[in-house]
Amino acid sequence: MTKLIYWIPRILGLGMVFFLSLFASDAFAEEAPLTEQLQDFALHLLPALAVLLILIIAWKRQRLGGLIFTVLGFGLSPYLFMLNYKINDSIWISLSVIALVTLPLIVIGLLFLREAQKQKSSSN
Repeated sequence: MTKLIYWIPRILGLGMVFFLSLFASDAFAEEAPLTEQLQDFALHLLPALAVLLILIIAWKRQRLGGLIFTVLGFGLSPYLFMLNYKINDSIWISLSVIALVTLPLIVIGLLFLREAQKQKSSSN
């Protein structure tokens, strides 16, 4: 059970990095020059790289990483909701974006915090 608690947030974090990196592939859909497409691709990869950096931090320091993941998830929720609501004028679509993007970040953060708490209690 301890190994499961250890690996679940890490696997979910890697899955989130992969999920966010999929959005970068739309940079190649346009008929723009290759250099411009590569610049767009790099820009679209920034969120995935940011989550990867937070995951690396959380891997070694569960409490800090868990806090960062949780704050990021809660902090991005209103921003992403409003951004998507302006685009599609649909509360349900905007909520589904929140469920797909920020809710996993919050869950990952809470799992890392739970792991840190469990390690602290087992060391005492």
